[in-house]
Amino acid sequence: MRRVEVAGLDTAGLGVVISKEAAAAAGRLSPQAGVMVELVWFDAGPDQPGRLLIVVHHLVVDGVSWRILIPDLMSAWQAITAGDPPRLDPVGTSMRQWSQHLQAAAQDPERVAELALWKQILQTPDPVLTKRVVDPTRDLTGTARCVQMSLPPQLTAPLLSTVPAAFHGGINEVLLTALALAIAHWRRRHGQGEHSALLVEVEGHGREEISEGIELSRTVGWFTSLFPVRVDPGPLSWEELHARGPAVGTAIKRVKEQLRALPDHGIGFGLLRYLNTHTSPTLAALPRPQIGFNYLGRFPTPATEQRTPDQQWALAPETSALTGESDPAMPLAHGLALNALVHDHDQGPWLQAHWSFAPQIWSEHDVRAIAQHWFHALQALIEHGSQPGAGGHTPTDFPLITLSQGEIEHLEATYPNLEDILPLSPMQEGLLFHTIYDQGGTDVYTVQLVLDLHGPLQTPVLRAAVQALLQRHPNLRAGFPQLDSGQPVQIIPRHTPLPWTEIDLRAVPETHRETQLKHLAAEEYARPFDLSCPPLLRFTLVHLSAHHHRLIMTNHHILLDGWSMPVLMRELSALYANQGDTSTLPRVTAYRDYLTWLAHQDHPAAEAAWQNALAGLPEPTHLAPIDPRRAPRIPEQLTVE
Repeated sequence: MRRVEVAGLDTAGLGVVISKEAAAAAGRLSPQAGVMVELVWFDAGPDQPGRLLIVVHHLVVDGVSWRILIPDLMSAWQAITAGDPPRLDPVGTSMRQWSQHLQAAAQDPERVAELALWKQILQTPDPVLTKRVVDPTRDLTGTARCVQMSLPPQLTAPLLSTVPAAFHGGINEVLLTALALAIAHWRRRHGQGEHSALLVEVEGHGREEISEGIELSRTVGWFTSLFPVRVDPGPLSWEELHARGPAVGTAIKRVKEQLRALPDHGIGFGLLRYLNTHTSPTLAALPRPQIGFNYLGRFPTPATEQRTPDQQWALAPETSALTGESDPAMPLAHGLALNALVHDHDQGPWLQAHWSFAPQIWSEHDVRAIAQHWFHALQALIEHGSQPGAGGHTPTDFPLITLSQGEIEHLEATYPNLEDILPLSPMQEGLLFHTIYDQGGTDVYTVQLVLDLHGPLQTPVLRAAVQALLQRHPNLRAGFPQLDSGQPVQIIPRHTPLPWTEIDLRAVPETHRETQLKHLAAEEYARPFDLSCPPLLRFTLVHLSAHHHRLIMTNHHILLDGWSMPVLMRELSALYANQGDTSTLPRVTAYRDYLTWLAHQDHPAAEAAWQNALAGLPEPTHLAPIDPRRAPRIPEQLTVE
């Protein structure tokens, strides 16, 4: 900690002193000597806010780490000034444990099997954009130059929210789609032909919790990962791009799937390239991508960072003038690199693009042209993604089931507010088969529950409670269509109208009410469900008197089992008592979680176990004579005590 007197200095004078001290502090850092942190306190006296400069070597801190360090420092300072010992939240996985885990993961056979993928990506033809590629002996960090451009809030705001949400993805997919389109357009204009694919080296945060027990949300250190990716939005012309038509959405979906095809967000490349002695030589011999890409995230500016009254901490205005520096003698990794980040200003978020380039390879004119192409492509993607009906899902949004893009788009057209697509459990498949097989006849898998309600009833509250049940349990909104291939799927709409009917029998003489009630229940029971049209349950509320009502719930058995019914009734009662407020109920374990567990079971082993258990049995046991002419009947019950 170094203390510097700055009392009485004006803004300009303070800025000069801070810049000088920042350079000196960086010069005092020495990884070889273990000097990784320098702090300078600029003391402006008791009546003026001072400045605290924190300089940390990049080897031991990444961008995410700052978001841990600064709140911890503020918390510790607040505790100490109050006379209390600082109590910081615990760190889940230490940097030491993470390093050891990476060493072991690099030798894992499943990770080693990724070698073929990374070889394929790096061996894909990537025509040279310029006269030559980067030469580590000639192109050094100290010779690099930079072009900076900004995207205004009216475009940055939907880029961060509307467009990724429409495509159920992230901002990286949109940024990289635009980058591939910009480079392809630049190639065409420079006579390099049609080449839509772009090989780019992407920088990621590297905090991939790749194993059980790993928890890195509060670990400080250098986690950043680098990995190559082949981004190909397809043969989209510049004219088609600016038409903002469906082809633009197809390009984003293609890139989204290409990025998601990389296991664990690409962390395996670094493991095999640097930590595995068997695979490292193979990857080291392959060419490195010509372009680097890094989206650093979203950051407040000093003007938007609010200082809390009790802590008196805020980003200083001088922060924007301080930038981390690299050793000028370090070789450049790429001839052209894009570093993008978002700064939040009072008027909204601004996307800042920093294009660094080797001037011996790239001209500033060409870099500015590519930067402009990128912004033009981004604007087209933003305008397309902001249109009603734009976007949609892709196969990786539904990891439990294998679907083509065409099948997904057909389901989205049939079910416009589609939220999820799931497989069926084995019993659901059986129930669906019998329902389809007996189509037109009596569906013996219709279930009905009749509840008598005594006392004054708030009908709107009961209806709201039932609607809350449908929103709380997504699988209650499920439908079960079949694809053209015959494969059944379970679709979950985001919302579904509540099938609710009210009937008033208060004017009917009491001697006739029960007959009408039985008739109503029988009608509801006999009315078949179309399993492809959710929801597969309906409610009928019958008013018998001011203090007596009957609720008839009819559903298809494919939707829920007997165990589920008491759970639903308890929740319905609680929701009615709390005016439809679900916050008083325990967290739901989603039915989707069960299907995920089911998908990860060892199915061949289970099949072998049952084959062994049933060995020697010639056929199933017949309990009644087989009669193909016999029509299905509603099940009856016989109780024997």
